Amino acid sequence: MQNRTDILVTGEPTALTGFLNSSGILQRRYSITEVPKKGAIPLTFTKFSVGPLLNVSRDTGITISVRESERVSDYLCISEGMYFTILGAIGLIELHILKSNPILIEEDLIHECSEGCLFARPKRAYGYVLCLERPYICRGCLDFCKCLQAGPELEILWGLLRSLNCNEGELYSKTAQAIINT
Repeated sequence: MQNRTDILVTGEPTALTGFLNSSGILQRRYSITEVPKKGAIPLTFTKFSVGPLLNVSRDTGITISVRESERVSDYLCISEGMYFTILGAIGLIELHILKSNPILIEEDLIHECSEGCLFARPKRAYGYVLCLERPYICRGCLDFCKCLQAGPELEILWGLLRSLNCNEGELYSKTAQAIINT
């Protein structure tokens, strides 16, 4: 069995419980813990976030806001834990990309996308609803992930979205599958 990267989860207790109960697919590649370990990726759940509901930083790790999570998950008919797991998977891909290329900065990962790419940063919760109703990854993000060898992380995200029986959009196209498998 390959070594799994540690993820240290902290923050809002309800979000932690939901995430831990829904994060089984992440445990194929990651070891999720509430006990600090050297080199663990910090994943923090907070209710005090302003701006995007997901923030990724090379220095501080992944921060997910629980703001409006109940409304978003209720609308999507998924558990809050699954919603947090999907955001966590997106954050892990972005963190992998940042760590793979020291020249990149966090702002390089943020882009506007009228089609609702999962890697765009909606400013409001309804933007995440629209992104998760019809999961989509724009061609630029797919190419970027391929270039920085984030295929295994994309595969985890794909598995999460398939388990939701989402509308199979661009994320599941033959092109996307070929990129994920390389």
